[in-house]
Amino acid sequence: MNAIDATRWVLNFFEFGAVVAGLLSWKKIKHTYWQWLLVYLIIVLVNEMAGKYLNHIHLSGINQQLYRYTAPIRFVLLLHVLMKPLGMRIRNIAKLMFALYIMLFLAEQFVLPVSYFKTSMLSLFIGYVTLLVLCMAYLVKLIQSDAILHFQTDMHFWLSVGLLLFYVIFMPFHTARTSLNNHYPDVFLMYWYVQMGAACIMYVCFTILFVWGKPS
Repeated sequence: MNAIDATRWVLNFFEFGAVVAGLLSWKKIKHTYWQWLLVYLIIVLVNEMAGKYLNHIHLSGINQQLYRYTAPIRFVLLLHVLMKPLGMRIRNIAKLMFALYIMLFLAEQFVLPVSYFKTSMLSLFIGYVTLLVLCMAYLVKLIQSDAILHFQTDMHFWLSVGLLLFYVIFMPFHTARTSLNNHYPDVFLMYWYVQMGAACIMYVCFTILFVWGKPS
């Protein structure tokens, strides 16, 4: 096993840990919208495990399609949870951005040629920006309220911090990954490890969310 494969397994360990934490907290979250975050994490983990198997039997193309076509489901689950504590104005903005994401996603899959939007990059970018807007909106709201005094048990705090940390690092890498890999492979590899580290921290935040958090 090389270093890259080992790093991927480390990430899967943190993903699995977040799922286990969610399942152990089921009694606490089963009647709340936080159950959908657990569903999201299970989908992510199943995607990862299915991807490893498909790559092992040399069906990486199917793996890419599986990840691509489950992306809207993952986005809508995260948006559902992230929007809950926010005001109607920011919710409406998020809904419009998600509608734009869906339209672009469908256009990329069924209308535009593959060479026009490789790997559905524009729709994914809109989706990531939507998540970041919601995370930042919540953190600003939290900082301006007395609830900041109890942030350690605030489930939305840990969700927003984890997502914000990961996507701020991931988005530039995702945008420039082909160019970096072709022209600066050493920089690409270093950035890839940084991205994987950020992903591990994100799943630690999700684990803390379930263990320490109190559903609102």
